Amino acid sequence: MLLQSINQNEVTCPFHAAKFDITSGKKIGEPVLEIPPGMEHLPPSWQKYMEIVGQQMSFIKTYDQETYEVKVEGDTIKIRA
Repeated sequence: MLLQSINQNEVTCPFHAAKFDITSGKKIGEPVLEIPPGMEHLPPSWQKYMEIVGQQMSFIKTYDQETYEVKVEGDTIKIRA
């Protein structure tokens, strides 16, 4: 989950917008399969593409995620796997 911010121990997947609790790894929000607001301004071919992407995303299953011990030392973040 790259380039996402943490909001009160919650992180959102940038691909399908499912939400997870970073302290437990539990899924707390299902994927969003709707076309995002503002897409009506895109050319018709892009709107069709987004519709197809939404249909394909309906097959995505999300699950609770594994968590890892994290330690911050200065500018370094260490993750124990």
